[in-house]
Amino acid sequence: MRVFAVLSFALLLLPLAGAAQEAPLPQRGQYVGWVLPESYAKTPDAGDTFYPRGESSAQFNERIRILQRDVPGAPDADGYLSTLASAYGQGCPAMRTESLFSETVDGIDNAVQMWHCPARTDDGFGTVVLVKAIVDHPTIFLARASGRFPPYQRGASPLPESMLNNWAAFLNSFILCRNRLNPSCLPEPTELADAPVTEPAPLEDLAVELAQQRGTMMHRKDQLARRATEILGAQKSLRWKNKVRGWVTVLDEDGVDVVWFMGGSRRRPRPYYAIVFEPGGDGRFYDRNKYDASDRAIAMFRARESALAVMERACTASVNTVVLKHESNVGWLVYVLSAGTAADEVHIGGHTRYAVDEDGKRVLETETLSDSCLVLKKTPRNSADEPDVWYSMTHIQSPTPLETHLFQSLNHRLRFFVHTSSGDWRVEDGAINKLTL
Repeated sequence: MRVFAVLSFALLLLPLAGAAQEAPLPQRGQYVGWVLPESYAKTPDAGDTFYPRGESSAQFNERIRILQRDVPGAPDADGYLSTLASAYGQGCPAMRTESLFSETVDGIDNAVQMWHCPARTDDGFGTVVLVKAIVDHPTIFLARASGRFPPYQRGASPLPESMLNNWAAFLNSFILCRNRLNPSCLPEPTELADAPVTEPAPLEDLAVELAQQRGTMMHRKDQLARRATEILGAQKSLRWKNKVRGWVTVLDEDGVDVVWFMGGSRRRPRPYYAIVFEPGGDGRFYDRNKYDASDRAIAMFRARESALAVMERACTASVNTVVLKHESNVGWLVYVLSAGTAADEVHIGGHTRYAVDEDGKRVLETETLSDSCLVLKKTPRNSADEPDVWYSMTHIQSPTPLETHLFQSLNHRLRFFVHTSSGDWRVEDGAINKLTL
């Protein structure tokens, strides 16, 4: 393994005007954000320096450094990097500098340069440096990925393509955190796992309570529908099986829960089979000649069909539906949910909520509950003793997590971190809690 040391930025940060002032080390997500390459890990007591796994300050082949300096009167980012390159070139007569990117957006200068040194005078080794500067006057944020190699010919580059791609992805992720939902600026999962719960604002609290009620009810109805589908599938000689279009779950009707499998049309829904769950029971099968569908069940199925009739897009070939009574006790909420067939997939995106009138004939409102078709892949667990995995996601549709987050958390028995414009939230065990860091 090659062992090398790269010059510290402390030797390179020469101000163009005025004196560079020491500034606190940048905290990820506070002013700037970044995403380390997967091969890297946090190194204890390394401060602003990061190394690939298995390497350390005592022995390493490459490293990444992130620094913050206050430089009164500093020029644009590319000019500042050129000054740093001149200082670095004092130890490398054959140094080659290339300006790869320079742009000013909303008054913020960004620049990226690459420095090639075939052989340094202090140790004889060659180096390659990819460095980015962000100037937010008077502060300059710097990110530098560097490696050291055996001496090489001038005009050549010993940098492997895989290493270059890792460095480039890292520098692209290095940004000012003006949008807290940018992946580069999100808190680390380890921070969130131990973060204390805080009291949400009054309006947030109301929204969270509603999401918890709806999500819990969705989960209860969906679980009954799953059991009912299994019971129906175990029946033989189902006369009207091919006419079934879907189902609705009616809770606590005359002391029992009923999952109705229906068909027909929106104008004339036709009940075919019922699975009736008495308290503590496993579910009993009835056909339509032995169990009558209530007006409530008919209206719910009609509402379901009305929602599906206006559905414009779907993230999956098949969808799941759940129908809830609106909290006003007038009308229905119909959820059309993405539903995949792979057991290791969790569909977070692609869900839509429809508000439908009391008789189920007219859709009053359509609300898309996500901005994408996000699908999470479950991390396999080798034993029941392994700790649960946390899954992290951003959500821009509302300032608080929705009932669909809780629903999927309960359905798959997973724990979520949901990042919104109002903060960071933890979803687990049927509850949604706001976190403070």
